[in-house]
Amino acid sequence: MAASPNPRTGKSGLERVRHELLTALHFGKLSPGDRAPSVRRLADLTGMNRKTIHRAYTRLANEGFLDLRPGSGTYIAESAPVNDLLGAVSRCRATARDLGLEASVFSSFLDIYLSGGLRELPLAVVECNREQVGLIAAALRVELGIAPRPLLLSKLSAEPRSSVEGCWGIVTTDGHRAEIRAVSPPVPVFRVAFDPTFPMQLAEQAERGPVIMVVHDRAFAGIFARMLRQMAVAPEVIRRFSFFEPSQARAALARCTGRASIYVSPLLPPQSLGPMPVNVQPIRGRWRIEPASLERLKAALALDVANRRGAAGARTAV
Repeated sequence: MAASPNPRTGKSGLERVRHELLTALHFGKLSPGDRAPSVRRLADLTGMNRKTIHRAYTRLANEGFLDLRPGSGTYIAESAPVNDLLGAVSRCRATARDLGLEASVFSSFLDIYLSGGLRELPLAVVECNREQVGLIAAALRVELGIAPRPLLLSKLSAEPRSSVEGCWGIVTTDGHRAEIRAVSPPVPVFRVAFDPTFPMQLAEQAERGPVIMVVHDRAFAGIFARMLRQMAVAPEVIRRFSFFEPSQARAALARCTGRASIYVSPLLPPQSLGPMPVNVQPIRGRWRIEPASLERLKAALALDVANRRGAAGARTAV
């Protein structure tokens, strides 16, 4: 059975033990071949349950990170995994120095980036329509464990301070990044991009016939058309898309006499439109945030959090 996450840090027992050992390696307190802290000692140091630590040690031994020697103890393995990890850490430290990052900020960045330290980070997702806001917010919940505040650009423009009060940053797409920075300058703005795979799949469906798009917000239609134009989709194909909100969708389906395809937003309740006419084919697939874009967002957020913690620590020390 997997160890329950620590309610304060969100880390599992395995992650916490791995973090303790990697930190000791990073700061030279342990080296490959050294004896690892005993289960009892690590329990005293961290406050973790001994059984949790024992299970974590067993897992780490199976991964090649630790060497369990019955009758002798537990040792940091001298095998490739440890050496590879140390090499990677050394390269990262050199890069951090080149970027002017302090060692404490770099260490904090790695901890946040690798251990899910962004959970519950107070962010806002801002776009000009509820469809995009909902899609991006859903992706952040699934991929990063963040439940952001959904916010329309019109609301931010009308209430630039109160609408993002308490937010660490704003997540948006390239289309509105400059505008958001101008409206709400004190709050950092982070960028994400949609993976083009699914829009291209929709365009391929439109090449074969009409596509009915049932969405949370019809204002998404203009954004979607611009997206397809940027992907060099022919204008006549783009014109085959028609957009409806749920209250309009049933009437649109009733008027559809020929063969057509239909996309139903994942933001809408399942089966919200009832049974589909036999001449209408549902489109499988879903929107995704581009993986590289998501990783850049994760790294940018982790670095921002690490820098703020470092600055707060420096002020406290003065």
